[in-house]
Amino acid sequence: MGEVTITVVVKDMGDDPKMDSTTITIRPQRTSDFPVITVDVKKSLLSEDEEVGTLVAVVSAEQYRVGPVSFYLVSGNSEEEFDLNEQSGSLTVQNPLDYETNKEFNLLLEARDGGFPPFSSYAEVHINISDINDNYPVFNQSEYMCKVFENLPESLVCDVLAIDADSGSYGQVLYYITEGNLDEAFIIDINTGILRTAKSLDRETTANYNLTIEARDANDHRHTSTALVFICILDMNDHAPRFTQIFLTEIPEDAPVGYTIIQITAADEDVGVNALITYMLLSKEEELPFKIDKTKGTIVVAHSLDRETRDHYIVTVNANDSSWSVSTDVTIDISDANDNVPVFSEPTYSVTITETKAREVFVMKLAATDSDLGPNSQILYFIEPPSEVFLVNATTGDVLTKQHSLNAYIMLQVTAKDKGFPSFSTEAEIYFIVINENQHTPYFPETF
Repeated sequence: MGEVTITVVVKDMGDDPKMDSTTITIRPQRTSDFPVITVDVKKSLLSEDEEVGTLVAVVSAEQYRVGPVSFYLVSGNSEEEFDLNEQSGSLTVQNPLDYETNKEFNLLLEARDGGFPPFSSYAEVHINISDINDNYPVFNQSEYMCKVFENLPESLVCDVLAIDADSGSYGQVLYYITEGNLDEAFIIDINTGILRTAKSLDRETTANYNLTIEARDANDHRHTSTALVFICILDMNDHAPRFTQIFLTEIPEDAPVGYTIIQITAADEDVGVNALITYMLLSKEEELPFKIDKTKGTIVVAHSLDRETRDHYIVTVNANDSSWSVSTDVTIDISDANDNVPVFSEPTYSVTITETKAREVFVMKLAATDSDLGPNSQILYFIEPPSEVFLVNATTGDVLTKQHSLNAYIMLQVTAKDKGFPSFSTEAEIYFIVINENQHTPYFPETF
C-alpha cells in the first residue's frame, strides 16, 4: 500500500461559518521496522515521601533498523515528578511527590530509533502514590463569631471545622478547648467540633468569652492548629428593675405647675430593650397634684399646692421593664410659703375703760393668727398712726396706757404684720369708751 494523504477540514456552526484545514500524510511501514519496547517496573506503588532519585522502572528496546534508541516521557508528567534517562531508560523520581495533589500517574513512554524519519514505539506505566501523615489540620476560619442566649444550658453555640488533607485515619481531626473556658462554661464534641454551653450562663456576670480551640491530628498530636471563637452572651429579661435609693424630698407650697420635684431612678442589670424602664404613679386617690415622665422618671407639679390643706404626700412609683415590675414609696414634704394673711380675732374691738392718769396700765390684749409656719406665722403688732394715749407691745399684743386723756371716746387703728418675706398685714379698729373716775373732791367756787 502506498502513501495516503488526507485533508481534514474543521468548521464552526456560526451564521458566517469559519473554517480551517490541515493535511495528514500516512506512510505504511512494516511492524518489524519499529523498536520493540520493554518496561521493567521496579516499584508501582510509591510513598509520597519517596526520596528523589528512587528508581521506578527501566525501559529498554530492541531495534532492527537504525540505532541507537532514545527514550522519552511523552505524557502524564505534568509537574515533572519523574525523569526518564534518554540513553539508559532509567525512570526515576525527579521531584517530591504529593499524594494530596496526585494519587496516581499514567506515564506514556516512547522508544525512538535513530532513523530519518525516526520510528517510535510506546508503552504505558501506571504508578500509584500512597499517603503518609504529612498534613496539619487547617480551620476553615481563623476566627469565629458566635452568639448564644443566657440561661439556656446545653445550647448549641456554633460548630468549628478543621480539615486535614491526609486520607483515612491520617485525616481524622480531634477538637479541644485550650484557653478561655472560664468556669468550664462550654464543652466541645471532640470528633465533630460542635460547641455547646455546659451550663446556664449569666450575661450580667460574664458578657463575652474568648475561646481558643485546638484541632489535633488524631494520629499525630504534634500536628495541631488553633482558631479563636468569640462568644457574645445575649441578654434575656431575667432581672427586675431596682430602685437606686430611698426617695425623700421637700418642695415649697408655691412651686409652680411644671416644677421638677425629683427624678426617680431605677437600675436594670439587663441590656437593650430588656432594660427599658417605664415609670408610673400608683395612687388610690382620685387626683394627685403630681405627674411623672414615663421614660425619665421625673416627678413634676401638676396642680397648685397648699401646705395648710396638706403638708406631705407619700406617692407610690412603679417601675416596669415589660416583664418585671417593682414599686417604691416617695415622700414629698410640702414646705411653707408666706401665702396667708394674719387674721385678728375680731375685726372690731369695743372696750370700756376707766380713766386713769397712771402709765402702762394694761387695757387689753390683741390676738391675731397666721396659718403659715415659722417666721411666716410670727406676728408683730402696731398702732398706726401712733397714739398719744395708748401703746402696744409689738410682740405680745398687750395694749397699755400711755398718758391721761380727756376724751370720752377714742378710736385706734391697729395692724398685725407677719415676719415673712414678703410680709402680709391686716388691720382692725379698737373703740374705747372712757368712764370718768370719781377722783375730784367737790369744792365751792367762792366764799360766802
